[in-house]
Amino acid sequence: MTSFSGMSMAQILSEMGNGLRIHRLNAALTQKDAALKCQCSVLTIQHIESGRSVSTKNLILYIQALGAWDMLSGFKDVHQFPKRYKTHIVFAKRTRTKKNYGKPDHR
Repeated sequence: MTSFSGMSMAQILSEMGNGLRIHRLNAALTQKDAALKCQCSVLTIQHIESGRSVSTKNLILYIQALGAWDMLSGFKDVHQFPKRYKTHIVFAKRTRTKKNYGKPDHR
């Protein structure tokens, strides 16, 4: 398994999808069998293996169903995601406007 450090998100998903496909084929499972084993749809399996974005829950269920925990070893050298993936929390003051149409405000 190669390190995911320095790879784009699309490259990481593609590498993981290819690796999971190999795990599935080595286990002699069809996509339908794998979907039944991890309790998700065949379409979800197809999305994962083609490198498309899926929920973290479905990705983990698929990794668990295949026993492919070694797929996560590529993250051991990743210390920081590129800036565009950092979460920024912005607190904005919430204001409420009320149209009173000439009536007095009784707050």
